[in-house]
Amino acid sequence: MCTSCNCGDSRSDVVLGVESLTTRAPEVFEVEGMTCGHCVGSVSDSVGQVDGVREVSVDLATGRLEVQMDKGTSRQSIETAVRAAGYTLR
Repeated sequence: MCTSCNCGDSRSDVVLGVESLTTRAPEVFEVEGMTCGHCVGSVSDSVGQVDGVREVSVDLATGRLEVQMDKGTSRQSIETAVRAAGYTLR
């Protein structure tokens, strides 16, 4: 049984264990050139299509790109996706 939230799911601890073996801590990047919400959407969509990317968060005000990805996903593939969207990493 799940002891974190007492939901009664006997598989919760197994799922969390597998997740931690395949993913790594979120990586943070700084994106140059974004000026509007459309820019944020373009970066988010492009990076979100990279194999192994699980979650993408983009903050326009700070230029911060946070990516949760599988351990086998390279930083280079993220940079390539950002460039494909028309932006660069600092």
